Amino acid sequence: MKSVVKNSVSPTWSDWQPLPDSPVLSPAVLAEILDGGQSFRWRQLDDGSWQGIWADNLARVRLANASTASRIEWSAPTSLVARVATALPAYLTGGRDFAALADTLPWRSDVHLARCIAEFPGLAIPRQPFGETLLCFLCSATKQIVQIKQMVALLAERHGGEFVGRGLRTPPSQARENSRRGSESPPYTTVSRPGPSSRKSRNPISAPASSVSAPATSARPPVISPPVPAGSRKLNRCPMPRRRPD
Repeated sequence: MKSVVKNSVSPTWSDWQPLPDSPVLSPAVLAEILDGGQSFRWRQLDDGSWQGIWADNLARVRLANASTASRIEWSAPTSLVARVATALPAYLTGGRDFAALADTLPWRSDVHLARCIAEFPGLAIPRQPFGETLLCFLCSATKQIVQIKQMVALLAERHGGEFVGRGLRTPPSQARENSRRGSESPPYTTVSRPGPSSRKSRNPISAPASSVSAPATSARPPVISPPVPAGSRKLNRCPMPRRRPD
């Protein structure tokens, strides 16, 4: 599955600047965070930096020293600098102390876990938008990382929203959220749990009875369960057979 982008226009990028509260990471750890199977919209460029899209954000990240462990630097299109300056730290770090969180894991009694923590110090979990995470999860069945990235890129190209110039598109979930922001209805709807009298209805959207005409169908007869004899107990599963004496 190959995604073809037509008439793409490269945006003007800002200067590189340090990411606030960035941990010291090695190139292998940064690659594992961005391209290790957690997110699928990051790709490494020819100069070694990483370019990624999440929600309605676009950014490039790199290490201050590409050969050794160092802190993260970032750049964004000039039209998105203010937005990415807030969104990128929340996406990558979110103010969480991952070293302290990793120390709570049972690595002292698990040799394999201790070896993994020592191999990837500073490994973190990006705070991804829920809709994108769910979409990528649905695309991940029996697929490898490169295939999932191709599927998500093609879905964004065909069904996503366009931003920062032609050829760069948000995921379908974010495109739907952007369209909701422009409507009069609120972006989120609170759904209350139905009571006993309304649980038979499976349609969450109700309409006036005068505007809905029900199709003429024959009513199904009610299902009547046989009575349970007094003194007996209804079992939810088959009882285990008794073992015969030797």
